[in-house]
Amino acid sequence: MKRINKLPKEREVDLVFDLINAVALVNDSNKASLLIQDLLSKSEIKNISKRLRIAKLLLEDRTYNEIIDDMHCSYGTIAKISAWLEEAGQGVRAIINKLPKRQKEVNLAGHRFRQYKLPEVILEDYLNLKAFTQVKRVESLLKNTEIKERIFKKLNESLEEIYKERKKMKSKRKV
Repeated sequence: MKRINKLPKEREVDLVFDLINAVALVNDSNKASLLIQDLLSKSEIKNISKRLRIAKLLLEDRTYNEIIDDMHCSYGTIAKISAWLEEAGQGVRAIINKLPKRQKEVNLAGHRFRQYKLPEVILEDYLNLKAFTQVKRVESLLKNTEIKERIFKKLNESLEEIYKERKKMKSKRKV
């Protein structure tokens, strides 16, 4: 398989066209989760997520030191993302402004006399279910990427064995 940097420019444009349109076709978080899980490795997901969060923190006017403490990243990483935001950044800015807030668990009704606070209990249960669903979706994505990484590792080990055998056979033919 040819490496991406050795492909002709037209082919490269064709590949990026497909990626852009695949992302554009995703219209809900479940489909987005599946697409990300299928296309990216766990480390790629982590890196892209970290970049997005750094961009978000920069747009919130957080200082570099605050971001370094929060994200455990280098000054250079923050500077690079800051430069990207200054140069272009329209796409990231538009998305960050539309990102939903992560739902947190709530306790609106309290623990005593819950039966007398039915509306609060119903709202609390709904919000907690939403928070639980969000967390489970992300945990499922990460678990599936771990499974994918194990499969990829086994595949690489098998391919290495095949290449070693071929190399032995070639060296035997030369002798």
